[in-house]
Amino acid sequence: MTPPDSPPQSRREFLQVLETLALPLLCPGIGALAAAGCVPAAVVAPAASGGRLTVAKRDLGSASFALVEAPGLAYPVYLQRHENGTYTAVLTRCMHQGCQVAPEGGRLVCPCHGSEYTTSGIVIKGPTPAPLISYPVTEDADRVYIHLDGKVPTV
Repeated sequence: MTPPDSPPQSRREFLQVLETLALPLLCPGIGALAAAGCVPAAVVAPAASGGRLTVAKRDLGSASFALVEAPGLAYPVYLQRHENGTYTAVLTRCMHQGCQVAPEGGRLVCPCHGSEYTTSGIVIKGPTPAPLISYPVTEDADRVYIHLDGKVPTV
């Protein structure tokens, strides 16, 4: 697939272009997707309320991660579903100089200066001085909750 002739005009268009361009990097040999179990990421527009984003699990489909558009944030949140069934969420803003990191080969990579992070936001390679901003995540049977305010309600 080729990139569009004109640059994206909105964050949603940017994320859709990113999803299209990142797929071959994440899933080499697109024809073998089913055999490899590799699927494209979801781009999700969640419900937002009281410092919390709510993502329906059905919106994630079988993807292992999603880029979640967060109202009020300049960057999307990277929501990762780990093999053990847990979730992590990090802001896609590189802590070096503020460029947007992108998923690449099982890690998050800054296209500006080459910083690399795990999908949980831990620094793998500099020049970044700090991990990505992470958010607590909770879930129920149907939804994943990203707590942007850092407060997780007690039950």
